[in-house]
Amino acid sequence: MKNIKLLLVGLLLPMFSYATVLVDSDFEDGTMGDWVPKMSNECWEISSTTTLEGSKNLKAVDLDIADNIYAYTNVTFDVSNYDYEWKFMMDSNIDPTDGNKFWFWLAADKSDFNDATIKGYLVGVQYDGGNDNLSIWKVNGTSDVTKIIESSFDVGTSPFSVKVTRSSGGVWTLYYNNDNSFDIMTLGGTVGDTSITTGLITSGPYFISTAYNSGKFKFDACTISREAGGSIPLPIITSSEGTNVSVYVDEEVTFDITATVGATSSGGLFSTNKTSGSTFTDKTGDFPLASTFAWTSDTIGSYTVIFTSTNETGVTTLPVNIEVTEIPDNKLWINEFHYDNDGTDADEGVEICGKAGIDLSAYKIYIYDGNGTVESSRTTTLSGIIPNEDNSNYGAAWFYISGLENGTEGIALVKNTPEEVFYFISYEGSFTAIDGPASGMESEDVGIIEGSEDVNYSLQLIGNGSRYEDFEWSYSLRSHGLINTDQSMKTKGSVFMIN
Repeated sequence: MKNIKLLLVGLLLPMFSYATVLVDSDFEDGTMGDWVPKMSNECWEISSTTTLEGSKNLKAVDLDIADNIYAYTNVTFDVSNYDYEWKFMMDSNIDPTDGNKFWFWLAADKSDFNDATIKGYLVGVQYDGGNDNLSIWKVNGTSDVTKIIESSFDVGTSPFSVKVTRSSGGVWTLYYNNDNSFDIMTLGGTVGDTSITTGLITSGPYFISTAYNSGKFKFDACTISREAGGSIPLPIITSSEGTNVSVYVDEEVTFDITATVGATSSGGLFSTNKTSGSTFTDKTGDFPLASTFAWTSDTIGSYTVIFTSTNETGVTTLPVNIEVTEIPDNKLWINEFHYDNDGTDADEGVEICGKAGIDLSAYKIYIYDGNGTVESSRTTTLSGIIPNEDNSNYGAAWFYISGLENGTEGIALVKNTPEEVFYFISYEGSFTAIDGPASGMESEDVGIIEGSEDVNYSLQLIGNGSRYEDFEWSYSLRSHGLINTDQSMKTKGSVFMIN
C-alpha cells in the first residue's frame, strides 16, 4: 500500500464573544418592545400558553386567516467591518408545507418583507417550497432566490433553536438544535457569500399559513450581536505531503490535513469536493483542527481535492493535486527464498511477488555465487501470470531452484527486453557482480541467514505495503506461492505454485 502521509451531531457549540448586543428580545415584559408587527398588532400577541425558553414568547394570533404576518426590528448592519451572530427559537405545531412555512430575515434592506425587490438573507423552512430542511437563502429580489446552506435537519412540529454567524470576511455558518436550548448545537453548514453587503437595515420573523394553521407559530429568545471583525487571522491549511501527490492506480493514498489559527479561534475544516469513494471527516470546533483524507483510485488521471477552513474572519482553501499513474514495470520483487535447512537441503527456491496480472515470461532469475559470477546452470526463465489473491490485486509465484549454496550467494530479478535488473539481493554477505546482467552492481545483503533449521522455514518479507521497499526481511514459516503470512497488501489467499 502506498502510504503517503501527505455534521457532527451533538457538536459542542463554538463560543464567540460578541461585544455589542443589538437586539435582545425574550418578551418577558409582555410587550413587543422595538418590534414592529405586520400585519397589524391584532395578528400578534405576547403569549404564555406554550413557552419556548421563558414564560412568554411572541405568538401568531389565531384569526383564521390565510395570509402572511411578520415583525421586524431595525438593525443597521455593517457587515464589512463586523462579525455578526443571530440566535433565536421558533416553534410551529405544523409540519411545514409550501402553504405553511416560516423563517427569519437575518438581514434585509427593507422593512416591508413583502416587497418584491427586497434583498438580504433569511433562515428557515420552505421559502422556495423545496423541502422541510432548515436552510439559509440569499434573496436578490423575490424572483432571484438562491439557497446557500441546506442542513440535514428536517423541521417538524417541535420547537427548535437556531444560531447563525457571519464573519466580516463573508463566511456564513448555520447551527441548530431540535429543542429549545442553545447548549449543544449541531453544525448545519457553512459557506462564503458576500453578494449583498450594503443597505441591510432590518431583521425579523415571517410566517405564512393556511387559515387552519394561522395561529400556530411562536418565536422567542432572539439576540443579534456583533463584534469588530478582522482581529483574528484566517486559518492556515497544510497537507502532510504538500499539495502535489503521486500514487499508483489501485493503491491507497492517505494524507493529513491540518488547519491552524495563530489566535484563539473556532470554526471548521471541510472538503468541498471529495473524490468518489474517498473519506474525509469534516471537523468543527476550536483550532487546531485536523482530519485524514484517504482514497483508492481505480482510474489513471489527475484529480484536485479542495479543502476549506472557516473561522470568524473568513475562508481559506487549499487545493491538493493527486496524480494517479500506471504501475511501472518494476512493480515486481523478490519476496521469499529458501536455501538451507537441517539435513539435505530441500524445497530450495525463490518467490516473486507483485501486481496481479503481470506476465512473468518476460523475466528471469539469475543466481550469483559469492565471487560475483553468474551460476548459469541455475538461471531460471519465469512463466505464468501473477494471480490476484483474494481480490487484493497482488499475488505471489514460487519457483523451485535447486542447488542454492549455503554460503554467500546473490539473486537477481531481471527483465529480459530491454534487459533491466529490478533487484539484486544476497544472503550471508554482499559482493559486486563481475558478469551477467548485474555486472558492476553491488548486491544488497538481506541481513539475516538460514542455518541448519526446519525445512518448513524460509527468509521472507513481512510488513505492510505494496513494493519491496515497504517491507523487511524475516525468518518465518514458509508460504511458498502466497503473499506471506505477516505481509499485508490488501488481502491474501489462493496458492499459485510453479514447479
